[in-house]
Order: sequence, then C-alpha cells, then structure tokens
Amino acid sequence: MKISSEKYKFIILGCSFCIFFVMLGMINSPSGLFIVPVCEEFGFSRSSFSFTLSLCTIGGMLVNIFYGKLYNRFGLKKMICTGFISGIIGFIILWQAASLPAFYLGGALAGLAFGFNSTTTIAILINGWFTKKQGTILGICSAGSGLGGFIFSSLFVDIIATDGYRTAYLLTAICIAVLAVPIFLFVKENPTARTANTPGHKIGGAGYFAGFKQLLTENSRARKIFVSAFLLGLIIHATMIITPAHLENNGISSITAGTIYSAILFVMGATKIAMGWVNDRFGTSRAMTICIACFLTGGLIMIFADNTALAWVAAMIFGLSVSTESVMVPMVVKCILDEKQYSKYLGLYMAAVNAGITAGVPVANFSFDLFGSYVPVMALYLCIGTAVFYMVGSSLSTATARQAAPVAEIVEAKAELKPQLGELFTSRDIITK
Repeated sequence: MKISSEKYKFIILGCSFCIFFVMLGMINSPSGLFIVPVCEEFGFSRSSFSFTLSLCTIGGMLVNIFYGKLYNRFGLKKMICTGFISGIIGFIILWQAASLPAFYLGGALAGLAFGFNSTTTIAILINGWFTKKQGTILGICSAGSGLGGFIFSSLFVDIIATDGYRTAYLLTAICIAVLAVPIFLFVKENPTARTANTPGHKIGGAGYFAGFKQLLTENSRARKIFVSAFLLGLIIHATMIITPAHLENNGISSITAGTIYSAILFVMGATKIAMGWVNDRFGTSRAMTICIACFLTGGLIMIFADNTALAWVAAMIFGLSVSTESVMVPMVVKCILDEKQYSKYLGLYMAAVNAGITAGVPVANFSFDLFGSYVPVMALYLCIGTAVFYMVGSSLSTATARQAAPVAEIVEAKAELKPQLGELFTSRDIITK
C-alpha cells in the first residue's frame, strides 16, 4: 500500500517523537540515577564514574562535529540505524560491566547512539518533510525527550531500588532494540527534498571545516550564535543537573528535590511544544527572549529557594527555559544561515551545545568543592545568560532587518513605479506616436 507524501509526514512525526522519547529521554535524563548504586557496589569515586556520563556527552559531540561528512557519505537512515546498534551494544556492556574501563566503553557507545539520534538528525529530517511550522513540529518531537525523561526517571528510581541498576540498563537496551524495528522500516528522507546526494548540496566534503571557519570569520551573526550555543549548553543543562543537590544543600529533602527535578523534565517536554508554536506564530526572537528570561528568573529564584514552595516556583519557571538547547538553537541557526548552510553546519552548532553540556557540570562541581555551595557558580551562569541574551538578541534583530530589507525595497519600488506607469500610458506624446 502506497502512502501519500502528506500522510507520510505523520509517520515521520511519530518516529521522530519516539526517537527523542527513548534515545534522549531514556539515555540522557536518568543517567545521574546510576552514580550512587554503581559507586556503592564497586567502590568507585563519584568523579571517576561520572566520567562515564562525560564520555556519553563527548560521544554525542564528536558525532555532531563530523555530522556533515558522515551525512554526506552514508545518508540519514544509515546514521540513525548505526546509532541504534551502538546504543544496544553500549547498554548491554553497561548491564554486564564489572570494571571502570567497561563502564567507560559502554558510556562512549551510548554517547554515539545519542549523537546519531539527536536534535541535528531530527531537525534535518523535519526540514526535508515539512515546509511550514517547522518550529512547532520540532517542538512536538523534542517534547518526547522531556516526557521520556519524566517517565523513565520515575520508573528507574523504583527499578534500581527493587531490582538493581543492572535491570535498568538491560531495560534500556531492550527498549532501544524494540524501537529500532519501526524506525528501520518507516524512516526515510524525502525524495523530493535536497539531500546529501543532490549535486551541489553536499553537507560534508572537501573544505568542510575550512568553509565553516570562513563563515564564522566573515559572518559576525554566525559567530555570535556559535558562541551562544556553547554557552547555552554550558549554563542551562548544568543548572538543571545540579538542581537536586543545590536544593538539598538549601535544606530541602532528597525525595522532594528528586520530585522537583522530575517536574522540571515534565515542564520541559510541554514547553518544547509551546516554544515551537511561539516561534512559528510570533517569531524566533520573541520565543528566544521568553526562554532566556525564564532561565534568568527561575535561576535567580532557585538560588534563594530554601523552602518547598519557593523551590517549586523556581522549578516551574526554570523548566520553561530548558527547551532552548533542542528547539530554539536550531531555529536561531535557521534565521541566520541560508538553506544550504543550515543543513551543512547545523551539526557543528549542536556540537557547540554538547561541548557546553560536557563542561558545565564539571565546572559546577568544581565550584562546589571550592566554595561548599552551588550559589557562586549559579550566579556566574546567570551573568553568562545575560550576555547570551544580548548576543542572540542583537544577531536576530540584524537578521530580521536584513530579511525585511528586500521586501521593503520591493514595496517602495512598486510605489514609485505606479505613478510612472500611469503617466506613461496617459501621455499624449506616446498616443500620437
């Protein structure tokens, strides 16, 4: 049975949502739950085992750095399937791991799964199948990571407590394997869209990094957004991860702090849909303003949250900003780059986000070891957020002005041309001649 292109879009939407739900919601969000039980069983220090989580993020970052070249050579579907295979093997290794190197290997393979099935992949897939409301569509798909994180984090708490962490690792491998079947059968690139195999539209290739360096050198907006992408990954993800520990330091119970963290993940999922809609309805600049404003407001309240009520208020407001990494960064990049550049270099922008994520948590923990509190680093991240607000705002305002200029010129030209044409056709000289 042949499915029409319009109906097939819904299949792509469903598959993209499921990829985020399992690959990001299951791999990334609950990762911190394994630190304590693994370290207690083997006697690892928390910092040494936490490197497993860093390797996961680094693996995703490396995939995004070389995403253009890989996409150009293998195509989107092969990359997605490679990610699933890597994830299955990685979590089987984690399931049976009995040494620190084994955990590192499993974490690195899980990171490759995360990288091959991340925001970059879904953004390119959506860009090929949807011409309108791409922000809303990406938001709906990205909501899968928030919903998956909320569900699996709550589920894994019980599983780890009753059956042990190994069962949770095994369940992750099984879920990835089950999801791989429909993804392999149904996901494909739009044959009518410009793909890596289209002449003159290679995403990778000779001079790939040199071309990106030239882009950053010659385009100040592209450079500002690249730096902003790194800083957003640095401050938003780290603030979210350290929230439970910070609240405990402020006197809130560990159970309540964990519940608040799960609530942030839930709000994050709903917000991704909302911010996608705001992007399409009111523009990327306004949507980004809302996200960063919520980060600054929620983060400021979080610093002083020493009771449950204030902590919940901070979490709800802060949760509205977490969509910035996965939804808003691709939309911002789309505003400042043309269609060819967007597909070509989006992976490198998302690599900058992953690099920020990789650095953010260690910096926060180092600050805690130094000061005995997360307050100094959270205050620093708020200052960085203010700087990002300025850089993104100035870049988007410039982009909007440049996009609007040709339209204004056309309108002005038409206004000038109309009386000239009227004069032309009413001229007696022309009639007599």
